[in-house]
Amino acid sequence: MNRDSPVSASSLRRQIVIFHVQFALVVLGLLLGRTVRDALYLSRAGVERLPLLYAAVGLIVAVAALAWGRLRRGRTTRASAIQLHALFALTFLGFAWVGPRIGNAAWAALYLWVEILAALSVGQFWNVVNERFEPRTARMAYGRIAAGQAVGNIACGALSHVIAGRGATVMLIATAAVSGASALIYLAVPKTQAARGATGRGQGRLLANQRRLEAGRMRTYAFTLLGVVAVTYLVTSWVDFQFKVIARRSLDERGLTVFFGTFYAVVGVVAFIIQVVIFPRLSRWLGSFRALSLMPGAFLATGLMLPLAVALTQAVSVAAKFAESALRYAVYDPLLQVFWLPLTPEGRIRFQSLASGVVKPLAIAAGGLLLWPLRPDAPDGVDVTSLGWLIAAGAATIL
Repeated sequence: MNRDSPVSASSLRRQIVIFHVQFALVVLGLLLGRTVRDALYLSRAGVERLPLLYAAVGLIVAVAALAWGRLRRGRTTRASAIQLHALFALTFLGFAWVGPRIGNAAWAALYLWVEILAALSVGQFWNVVNERFEPRTARMAYGRIAAGQAVGNIACGALSHVIAGRGATVMLIATAAVSGASALIYLAVPKTQAARGATGRGQGRLLANQRRLEAGRMRTYAFTLLGVVAVTYLVTSWVDFQFKVIARRSLDERGLTVFFGTFYAVVGVVAFIIQVVIFPRLSRWLGSFRALSLMPGAFLATGLMLPLAVALTQAVSVAAKFAESALRYAVYDPLLQVFWLPLTPEGRIRFQSLASGVVKPLAIAAGGLLLWPLRPDAPDGVDVTSLGWLIAAGAATIL
């Protein structure tokens, strides 16, 4: 820690620990919600209408994110995060009570609600983090904070195994409890933006210069990043769909719950190893831009294998989803936060909210619409050859 840093070493460590725990809870709540949602939906409705569901969910999530952006005006990011997770806790309790009584309509609504949780909670988390770290300390802190994802993955696997046989109601109550805990942890985050320190005359001039740059060159830079986000999530929607097709073919509701939980736990272990052991050395060797290409590189390889090795479709589909899940949280997301740092604090919040709340869900919606023509006559799959070429083309565009 440099002497001229506005935050003491002990204060910095405390903030990193708080955000590490918070990110673990955010990811745990998200994965528990997705586990119970996917198990319920896939075991009852199948996958034949999943592309249209992707499209509808993406559009609705984008509208919900814009609405939330208007509602949170005038509130701090910390207060907004507390209110958001308290809302999710209450609504998941509502699903636990209403779902068994209504049935499929409730589970379809749950599918939508979990995606709203994913779009808003992760984006809101990084908004809170970005307000409290200077660019100089952020590069070191973000990797440690993002390691909380691995803890959340492993905890999801453990909880899924313990409560899978107790039904969807218990899973939803557990998800509500995690969301409530997330709201409480945010209370430990300082209200003031302690990591920035006092704004002196020199820092004021720096911010003014940053704003002028953002009006021109930085705006182009930010929209380029938004384009990368759009194509990335377009491809991940295709990878996610094929993964769910494979899981649906051979598992019932309880089997799906255990499978998804185990999958996320193994991903968490691998992501932790990547985050702590491999990535620090790899990023120094490759540099940030090349390290960011690891996930699309994996998509390119698996996308090409789908049409060229049809007999290995199941293994390749699982490998593609595994690479997406492990590399996105361990490498892609932390690096993407670093790439937002050249913007002013206000610009980072604005463009990151746009990326997570609007660009990402609209890209997923577009992915669903592009999947629809690939449906075969069979109710549980797509034209794997065409899907593989789509994934490879999207990955090549990112690279």
